[in-house]
Amino acid sequence: MIELENFKGKLSETGQRALSLAIEESQKRGQNYLGTEHLFLALAEVEKSLLFEVMTELRVDPTIIIHALNQHLSISNVYSGEEMKILPNTKNIFKQALDDVHRSGRKVIETTDLLMAIFQDTHAMSAKILRSLGVEPSILVEKITHRVRTREEKGEEFKKKYELPPIIGREAEISWYQ
Repeated sequence: MIELENFKGKLSETGQRALSLAIEESQKRGQNYLGTEHLFLALAEVEKSLLFEVMTELRVDPTIIIHALNQHLSISNVYSGEEMKILPNTKNIFKQALDDVHRSGRKVIETTDLLMAIFQDTHAMSAKILRSLGVEPSILVEKITHRVRTREEKGEEFKKKYELPPIIGREAEISWYQ
């Protein structure tokens, strides 16, 4: 786990939750390694509604991908080392997400950053499964990006709408209430 310690402090609260769920998923299976499949299954749980919306829009049933990943993991090689091993692809997912975060001027890796990084990795089993269903992973990444931006814009609008109006130049109005 030492390999991911550099990223742990840069994960949002939900990102840390997804990482914990991914580790639990691996341990539950007795695999003791962290693969992109474990991470995707955890992200699918944490970002269930977003993933469902985007996949439905692309006419893909997300349970098909989850089922295929579960099948893949059930026949996957089992790492029997003492310490949790982080696979190179998984390390690359975290690096890619962190690079994307820095490029966008943010400081924290969100679960959506990890999800998009998985689908940007052509070797990730999730991306391969999606491609086998007739959807290019880059299209999914675009849809997720669009949803995240829309979510952020709505959050900003809500914040502006409900934050307190400025008080400068409104002394007469304010004194009337006192």
